[in-house]
Amino acid sequence: MERLERLRVERLSNSPDGVAHLPSGKTVFVPGTCPGDLVEARLVADRPRYARAELVSVLEASPDRAKERCPLTGVCGGCPWQHVGYEAQLAAKRAQVADALVHIGGLPAEEAERLCGQTVPAPSQWGYRNKVEFGWSAGTRPFLGLHAHGGDLAPVTSCLLLPKRHAKLPGALTGALRYLQGNAGGQLQLDRVGVRTSLRTGELELAFWSKPGALSRRSLAAVMKSLHNPSSIVNVLLDRHSLGRKVSGVSVVAGKGCWHERLGDDVLALSAPSFFQVNTQAAELLRSLVLDAVEDVRPDRALDLYCGAGTFTVPLARVARHTCAVESQASSVRDLRRNLRHADVAAEVIGGAVEREFEALGQADVAVVDPPRAGLATQTADALCEMRARRLVYVSCNPATLARDLKVLCRETYRIERMTPVDLFPQTPHVETVTVMSLAHG
Repeated sequence: MERLERLRVERLSNSPDGVAHLPSGKTVFVPGTCPGDLVEARLVADRPRYARAELVSVLEASPDRAKERCPLTGVCGGCPWQHVGYEAQLAAKRAQVADALVHIGGLPAEEAERLCGQTVPAPSQWGYRNKVEFGWSAGTRPFLGLHAHGGDLAPVTSCLLLPKRHAKLPGALTGALRYLQGNAGGQLQLDRVGVRTSLRTGELELAFWSKPGALSRRSLAAVMKSLHNPSSIVNVLLDRHSLGRKVSGVSVVAGKGCWHERLGDDVLALSAPSFFQVNTQAAELLRSLVLDAVEDVRPDRALDLYCGAGTFTVPLARVARHTCAVESQASSVRDLRRNLRHADVAAEVIGGAVEREFEALGQADVAVVDPPRAGLATQTADALCEMRARRLVYVSCNPATLARDLKVLCRETYRIERMTPVDLFPQTPHVETVTVMSLAHG
């Protein structure tokens, strides 16, 4: 079945792959390609509706092709678009959002083009991540690594997505963990290691994820304190009986036990399991877009749903007379309450799943929703329609579920005023979008 094909790459998909067409007209996905490339590719999978191929050679390079900077290109899956020029990345991300509006949301192509703004570029294209999690591969020669596109763990000794001063930290951590494993006399029972770093506060947190009792806190503290002078070292304890990421607690090994980041004028405290946008500079762009939409309304009461540790809640509490925030993750709820106290602002905080708590929330002038990639639960989208907030702001990290939810929200109740893609993740296919809606018949 394997055969060579000469293909002209037309666009990027919402994955690491470029998209071309076989002579038959069938769509074929080719990783490592750039729009405009003429390539020779080997067909490796021929499905009824699409095919997959692997890149053999670039016969004619696109003018949008960029020089790859990372030596792990093609091995590690962390920067799958680094071979694509940045302007082309931004255009592809806007196209993702517009295409989802058409093919999932059911909008006419002209309307999708009109509503979807240009992608706001990230302030920094490299070294922008405040957090990276590395998987741990045990064995005779253990290592920390990142997952390749196929799922395997690739060893990583340095990472260009981390700020320059900590770019080589993965290699240093691997060496320290090998030392610990050698002293332990067996395999180190570790799931992963999280690194959180701030250029603004100067803080560095190392989070070691494991089952309870798997790590010696004393040995961990003694070895890790010498690495880049961390301000916090914690052991995130995974539920002993769970196969997933369910957390049973956090044990402070050394230092503050949390990580601080400055967002605008606010300093937020984050526990290791709590969600926070990994690109601080670009998160400020999101914050500005949300607040600009909210301030127009001069709200009496605002809701912040899936609020996390306070990225939007803290500034919302300064704008609205009353703010109510809902979050299901326990560590984020604790962090949010602490961050509100530190900012000297008040908000009602409800710990629980949005779909279960919504009925008791009452009316609001403004609602901000920032759900996970799965988007809104059906009952949440329906409840938002029934509530009829004057302004609804939807922050999304997944164009597909965003388009699905907008189809419900805008069926009768809301109309889209504007959509702004924001690039929080340069060198990757991921895109964040801020959608501002108002009542269709206000």
